[in-house]
Amino acid sequence: MATIGQALISLMKSDTALVALVKENIFRRKLPQNTVLPAVVFSLVVDPGIHAMGSDPAIKTPLFQFSCYALNETSMESTVSALTTLLQDFSGTVLGVVISRIFIENKFDTYDDNVESLHTPIDFRVDYS
Repeated sequence: MATIGQALISLMKSDTALVALVKENIFRRKLPQNTVLPAVVFSLVVDPGIHAMGSDPAIKTPLFQFSCYALNETSMESTVSALTTLLQDFSGTVLGVVISRIFIENKFDTYDDNVESLHTPIDFRVDYS
């Protein structure tokens, strides 16, 4: 079975609306230098353990941050919309990973001086087993 990270990459790369905008620019942890924007980078923020009376339940609830990068407002709004449409309330099996639900925890806008681009980080809680 795949990891949750592999499942999320597969889910994003199989979505025609998102891929139409970012092409192959979907990365784990770090935006490579000289990437043509727009792009999406995601990383694990926190992976809380759930413990129950001597037996850990199979469900996991990590928080991932998906960072959208774009050069202008129109591109950013399109990328954020495609990503949110794909992930918000998603449930299904991807690469053998059973995702019970994905939902937004937090979102904000900023500017990344290093990349000289607009940057919108979105935190999604991913419940899976």
